[in-house]
Amino acid sequence: MLTVNTVNTTTKMVTGKTKAAAVVTIKAGTKVIGTGTADSKGNYKATIKVQKKGTTLQVSVKDKAGNVSAARAVKVV
Repeated sequence: MLTVNTVNTTTKMVTGKTKAAAVVTIKAGTKVIGTGTADSKGNYKATIKVQKKGTTLQVSVKDKAGNVSAARAVKVV
């Protein structure tokens, strides 16, 4: 389970929900631009630099067991 809230051209913090204590990784292309760890309720936040409109970010999550999700594509609006 991975949800990502809207990312726009002024966003400096990507937020959403996933499994508790999971590590979220955000990439622009192949470059990691942010990571964050979900709290006990599954809420996460990861600091990123402001991105240009139309940029596609790939957001993936790794749970405590080491399982990595398929990346979710999020377009900057």
